[in-house]
Amino acid sequence: MPFCHTDGGGLITLGGFCDSNAKGIAKVRSASGDNARFIVSFLNGTADWQTIGQAAEQNQFLSANGGLDLRPLTASGSPQKLNSAEARTVSGTAKTLNMSNDEIAYTDLFPAGQVVLTANAASGTLTRPVTVPAGAGQAFLVKPGPNISRCNPPPRLCSRSPSSLARLSPSTGKR
Repeated sequence: MPFCHTDGGGLITLGGFCDSNAKGIAKVRSASGDNARFIVSFLNGTADWQTIGQAAEQNQFLSANGGLDLRPLTASGSPQKLNSAEARTVSGTAKTLNMSNDEIAYTDLFPAGQVVLTANAASGTLTRPVTVPAGAGQAFLVKPGPNISRCNPPPRLCSRSPSSLARLSPSTGKR
């Protein structure tokens, strides 16, 4: 949907964030407007909201860009002070990340794909290769040593045993 958080014009347009004629998504102007139909459909539990607007794959920004947040940690996993941070694509496109405090750096509309994050933190320079997803934002922890992104329990610790799964009906999932 071609909306901004607020109506366009003024500083938001001068900053390059929204066109001067952009409509604010939170300002519902009529019951037939896309943002009103989206909200009503979502709240009523219908699937109409999924077809309003443009698919992310067809949108020039969402199909090729993503957002990221970065937070540096010590080797033991404790937060540490962040002085500056950068994201760099494999093709060399680099951006100094925004910071509103000394803990987290962030950016939006960064090219999706393989990226190397560099954090200049209290303990020194930390780097981590990551994949920035298209059409979404993701938080990344940057720390020395191994980075564990997922841990799966062994099958014997799962809540359903193989014998109980065999008793499930394939069509309904009920016993």
